[in-house]
Amino acid sequence: ELQEQQAALEERELALREGFAQMKLAAGELSRRESAIKDSVQFLDRKRMALDRADRESMENRLVSAANFREWSIRQSAETSPLPAPSGRFHSSTAGAGTGTGWDDRRGDARDGTTAEDIFNKYAVFGGSDGMRQQNTLPMRSSAEESYFQGVRK
Repeated sequence: ELQEQQAALEERELALREGFAQMKLAAGELSRRESAIKDSVQFLDRKRMALDRADRESMENRLVSAANFREWSIRQSAETSPLPAPSGRFHSSTAGAGTGTGWDDRRGDARDGTTAEDIFNKYAVFGGSDGMRQQNTLPMRSSAEESYFQGVRK
């Protein structure tokens, strides 16, 4: 009877050890899967952040382009407007109240390259100093929009 109990105990101990070994293997597999899932989530997060950054930069570029175009358009309409131009860079007025006393008379004399016109002349899209103009003076489109419109034009 004692030998039977001893054999039963050894059998139970062997079964427990085998069970623990299987649990250890399963825990290791779960750990590997969890690690792979975390890596995938991190990869997707990096991709999402890169897309968000690209969208933000694209929107910023489009806003800057639209603002530049608006400024250029306002200047163009002001240059073709029948209203008299203020004294200063565009007129050589030598008479009148305040001539030579105010800021208006010196506007644009110090050509430090920071006036809107100087900045605009750096960009050929808006007709730079070389006088060349591109056909499309609209604000920039994203590459996805551009490829769509190219497909429509064909």
